[in-house]
Amino acid sequence: MNSKVSVLFMLVLVLAACKKPEDLETPGDTSFQSVLTNFSSAIPAQYESFAEHTLSLKLAAEDLRTSPNAMSLELLQNELFETRKAWQWICMFNFGPAETISLSSINTFPADTSAIKNKIESGTLDGFSPDETGFAALDFLLHRETAFSSITENENAAHILDLIVNHCEDISNKANSVKNEWNSSYATNFRQNTGAAAGSGMSLLVNHFVICYEELKREKVALPLGLLTLGIPLVDHVEARYGAYSSTLALEQITALNAVFNGFDTAEMNAIGLAEALREVDARYGANQVLLDEEINARFSVSINNLSQLPSDLSTFISESPDELESIYNQLQSTVALVKADMPSSLGISITFSDNDGD
Repeated sequence: MNSKVSVLFMLVLVLAACKKPEDLETPGDTSFQSVLTNFSSAIPAQYESFAEHTLSLKLAAEDLRTSPNAMSLELLQNELFETRKAWQWICMFNFGPAETISLSSINTFPADTSAIKNKIESGTLDGFSPDETGFAALDFLLHRETAFSSITENENAAHILDLIVNHCEDISNKANSVKNEWNSSYATNFRQNTGAAAGSGMSLLVNHFVICYEELKREKVALPLGLLTLGIPLVDHVEARYGAYSSTLALEQITALNAVFNGFDTAEMNAIGLAEALREVDARYGANQVLLDEEINARFSVSINNLSQLPSDLSTFISESPDELESIYNQLQSTVALVKADMPSSLGISITFSDNDGD
């Protein structure tokens, strides 16, 4: 009897040894699959919403070209604002189709206004770099002091209107390309790409979540505040400099990141996100061993409240209250280690991107 048990035990060991690495279970396998299933539906829905906003943006631009007046300009400005807010809900999904077509290039800021002016004078519609097109270029063209006169009185008014329409069409075309790829096959591939290895669905989700958080902290706050330039503020580097709603976009982005962390959990739908995956592995933090997902959510809540108190024009606030904004930055910074180190480590996921942030 004992010999039979020994043979059976040895057989189990051999079978386990022959199991492929990609078949081995990782901490959180159950919730990993639930997360991927949830986001394989949630991400296409977000891209669908964004594509709808970009279509409205394009149509408003065409209306402005047809009837360049104060009302049509204001309508396009409003559509740009709404589209830029919608962007904050997809910027953390910059992988797969979005990475292939460089969708993130549409939100390159600040704009190279000198180059844009040269393009206007030369009458060209081709050869634009990312900082000469996209949201930042539209922000400059639609919100600068001479925005209205440039499309009604300027000798290059017709060309400026063509530029505006071209930029809006480019944004809409890229948004639709990504949306269509997700709806065609990528959502299925993403859902089925299980495990925690680099390139898996969970690895992509976690890595780009962290990248998006880093960009919020660095590009939208630290850089214009001067924390990366030896204390010299770069107020012209804020997002939406001319539209003067940079802090509104920062608030929208951190709100979106918090929603993604919780799987877009709402009163109507108890979705599965990164927080649920952390709960499954009982991830803890600090000497008091509090639940890591609760600590991250608590810090997000503080930052959301802090950003909600700011005036919409961050460039003015930087000039008037730099110490207060630095305090808000420090709160954002305090969360970095939790989402960039503690969370990936608890989930068995490696951070595969590199930065020079010094974290």
